[in-house]
Amino acid sequence: MKKAIMLLSVMCVAVSLLLLPSQVAASTVTLRVSQLQGNLTAALRERAAHLGPADHLVLYFDRAGTFTIEGTVEFACNVEIKGLGVKKTTVVLDNGTDRAGFKAFFDDTFFKVSASTSQPLAVSIHDISVKLKDHNGIWWDGAEKYAFKLCNCAPVSIERFNCTLRNAVCTNVDLRACSNVTVRNCTLTNYNNCTTGGVLWLRGQMHDIDISANTFYKYGNDECVALFGADAPVPGDIKRYNIKVADNDFYYVNRGNGPADLVNGVFFTYYVGTSTPATVGCASSNVDISGNRFYMQGLCHTIMGITFSERDTHDNVVIANNYIENSPVASDQKIRHCDYEVTDLNAARIPITFSGNTTVNNAAFVAPWGASGYCHLMVHGGAIVDLGKSSLTDNVATSSLTTQRLGCRLLSFDNAGGTVNMTGNSFSGLGMLASIDYGDGIDGKVTINADSNVFTGDTRIYCRNVKTVDLNFVGNTFNSTTSNFFLQEFAQQGSLVFDGNMVNTPGNGQLMTHWDNNDKAARRFNKLQVRNNVFTGVDGERTLLQPITNVRSRSVAGNVYR
Repeated sequence: MKKAIMLLSVMCVAVSLLLLPSQVAASTVTLRVSQLQGNLTAALRERAAHLGPADHLVLYFDRAGTFTIEGTVEFACNVEIKGLGVKKTTVVLDNGTDRAGFKAFFDDTFFKVSASTSQPLAVSIHDISVKLKDHNGIWWDGAEKYAFKLCNCAPVSIERFNCTLRNAVCTNVDLRACSNVTVRNCTLTNYNNCTTGGVLWLRGQMHDIDISANTFYKYGNDECVALFGADAPVPGDIKRYNIKVADNDFYYVNRGNGPADLVNGVFFTYYVGTSTPATVGCASSNVDISGNRFYMQGLCHTIMGITFSERDTHDNVVIANNYIENSPVASDQKIRHCDYEVTDLNAARIPITFSGNTTVNNAAFVAPWGASGYCHLMVHGGAIVDLGKSSLTDNVATSSLTTQRLGCRLLSFDNAGGTVNMTGNSFSGLGMLASIDYGDGIDGKVTINADSNVFTGDTRIYCRNVKTVDLNFVGNTFNSTTSNFFLQEFAQQGSLVFDGNMVNTPGNGQLMTHWDNNDKAARRFNKLQVRNNVFTGVDGERTLLQPITNVRSRSVAGNVYR
């Protein structure tokens, strides 16, 4: 028996020696702010310094009122930060000053939780409001700050949380390599009124992300919501999966002292970034951006940007049932605006799905050269986009900033070309169906497949200095405001299938018009198929096809002219 007891004692000692100190001293600590004395920031630092990765801290703002944090408070433990409710408990973030025995910032953030990839920390923030102290001027210009910065944390729960930042180079919440993240029922506001600072940023590797039923307010440059970067890399390629951003309200609005002509570059973005090493890519799967509402009341270049680089792969990326409303802006600044911008440089060319989205435009976007500056979907890198069951209504045709008629350019392509498949959509107020014109020319192939859509307005597809274009339009309705209802010029070579469409023009309608100084015979239709269409405002086949002279394979039959 004694030998057994001695052996058990030795085993216990051996096991305890294998445990980390933080594991041996694991504890749950509830820290009630009402019981703390003196400077709150210093007191929190002192208590947090004694807790490690195995510990759990409940930081409880347990009475109604306002509390002030003057610098960085860092946690190396699991932490829950809670109050009595967003209308009862407010934490004010102050630009603290260094003084004897107190250094305000030893990091670029107020609240920081930093873990390792091998031992993530759990974080919960709920039922509390946080705001930046009211002040004059722009704080931290050139030295960006964060209200909350979490690194390698999982799970992360942020619910019933309000956070407001004004006039500062500061981001509300920055999550780096965090997973199992829930952000729900929050109101997050960032009126930085300058060039840097976002609302909710998620970086690097991540999975099981749920951002839903929140309200976001933003004014100034930088992303409102961004999923991007490889700032907290793991060995090998980055993985992102099961990501949902759904049923949120987004407002880009100037409520404060921001200048009216301040431009946001990209409001919402998903990408890895050019800073990622060439040997690192991102594998994305099950990305769902759906049911969100974007109310844009200021100048913005791109509302939503989706980007995949050469090494990135993606599967089941869906942007569905979102609503965009562009409102008039009290500014005379000329600008190029794009609702959606898609880049895919990966050779696999997996389609990116846009479905059931609604866009209403009431803003006069005028490009610097005087033409319409409004584009609905810009395609980069040869991306493939499936665009279905969506609608666009552009209500603005004129502006005091130009004598040219405005209207939305539905599609645009860069020099790598791309493919857009359109099914069951309705687009009105068009200034151009597609612009196949980029810089010195488009080397990549451009393909547009359209089935059962309604196009209203100026329904031209403009081609300039492009090598190959394939167009397949079947069963669509064209309500064209111009006689040149479809092609303005063509590619060096390509094909056109135009079958079963209903075309309404004001008269003298032509399938293609030739305005430039180049020889129209240089435009080669390898295949020209125009069958079973109903043309109103077209005199006949000769008028319809008049400028088209270089055709290799031709099939024109069954058309009705009215």
